[in-house]
Amino acid sequence: MVAQEVQQALQQLEATRIRVQTDVRQAYYSAVVANRRLSLANELMQIGAKSVEDSTRLRKLGEIARTEVLPAEIEQRNAQIVAATARAEQDAAWRRLSSIVGFDLPQRELTADLTKLPDLLKYDEQLARLTATSPEMAAAFAAISRSEVALMRARREPVPNLQTQFVLQKDNSTGYTISGVQVGVPLPLWNRNQGGIMQSEAELSEARRNASRVELDLKNRLAIAFQRYAAARHRVKIYTEEIVPRADENFQLVQKAYPAQISSIEFLIAQRIYFQTKLSYLDALAELWASWNEINGLLLSNSLSSPIDVGK
Repeated sequence: MVAQEVQQALQQLEATRIRVQTDVRQAYYSAVVANRRLSLANELMQIGAKSVEDSTRLRKLGEIARTEVLPAEIEQRNAQIVAATARAEQDAAWRRLSSIVGFDLPQRELTADLTKLPDLLKYDEQLARLTATSPEMAAAFAAISRSEVALMRARREPVPNLQTQFVLQKDNSTGYTISGVQVGVPLPLWNRNQGGIMQSEAELSEARRNASRVELDLKNRLAIAFQRYAAARHRVKIYTEEIVPRADENFQLVQKAYPAQISSIEFLIAQRIYFQTKLSYLDALAELWASWNEINGLLLSNSLSSPIDVGK
């Protein structure tokens, strides 16, 4: 029974290790996304400032009206808000990463390439892997083994042990030495440990039901995580192959044509489409990596939460 308890404790330790590993990866990629979002915001601010400068110059020349300058100024202010939000997000991501690793990390540029997609996951393969290697599942099976050993011990307790006693004494009056052996066997006519056996059987039944519950819970959580993963991967594929290349091409053409061939309003519309596309693409990448890390980490995370007995 001690061996089963040790095995269950080892599974809990392994679950904690995987939780920490998953949390570090999630926090790292969150920091990468925050850095990339801030870079996009800074790029938007630079283009916005250039747009305001050009619009103001054209306004002074009398080539455009005030109504074409104001939208450029509004877009520039919006870009400042986006940049401030991105900067706060970056700070929060680094603080979270520092809290998980246990010491303060100086902010720096991260080199991870979000566009280099992780390995393709297949649901059936991940379900089989989860069932076979999850510490939650292993801890549940260890609880079954422990309950089986407890039941076996409870059933053996009514079997009496043979009690023996050896006696050696000397009679001083006769000078004889007397020896004897007593053998006793307690008969459990009434107490056959029925209560202990029933309790052990109930605990074994509960352990088996819990194992089934853990398995169903893992399947449910995997289904939710995999739906997020599949949807995010599809979005990333469409953005990568179709939307982003068109947005890049369109904005490059608009930049070349402005202000000689197109109005400032047309430029602002193209600018907004370009950056909304980039930010949506970044959101899709963030969701893809988050869901992939969750699945790869056997659905274990939140290492800083209160300890949870994975065997229950």
